[in-house]
Amino acid sequence: MMNVKTVLMTLSTLFMLNGPAIADEVNPVVAEQRQGQAQGKKHGPANMYHKAFRQLDLSAAQQAEITALLEAHRQAQPARQRDAEGRAAWQALMDAPQFDATSARELLTQRQSKQLERQLQRLQLDHQIRQVLTDEQRQQWDSKRAQRGERMKERRRMKTEQRAAS
Repeated sequence: MMNVKTVLMTLSTLFMLNGPAIADEVNPVVAEQRQGQAQGKKHGPANMYHKAFRQLDLSAAQQAEITALLEAHRQAQPARQRDAEGRAAWQALMDAPQFDATSARELLTQRQSKQLERQLQRLQLDHQIRQVLTDEQRQQWDSKRAQRGERMKERRRMKTEQRAAS
């Protein structure tokens, strides 16, 4: 007869191996994300735009133009990985015996400058894409964007309430 330890080990192994399948059945969103990751789909602005534009009934010409804009935007983006020098500078600032406010201010300014440039490029892309849309499609786009904003506000409110409750 099997001992309890062997039975528990066998059951835990089965649950570990079948956990993703069980999670997929319980939560279809998780299943969709897992399937997208398995197919090599990426997250980010391009994916977000493609998902949003499915509802706008774009013509083939509009799809081609928007795809070209998204690809050009992606190609123009520098790698978002932090460079080793930047990490070393932050670490040196933290490891220094005395805090150097001037160096910290400079590092923060560099970070803000990069973020500002990314936001500016994103706004430019949004503007270029809006120019491809018809007036009706722009109205639909604005309506969907407002709905997404409301959902995001609701999620933030719920998180805030959860934190306050715990």
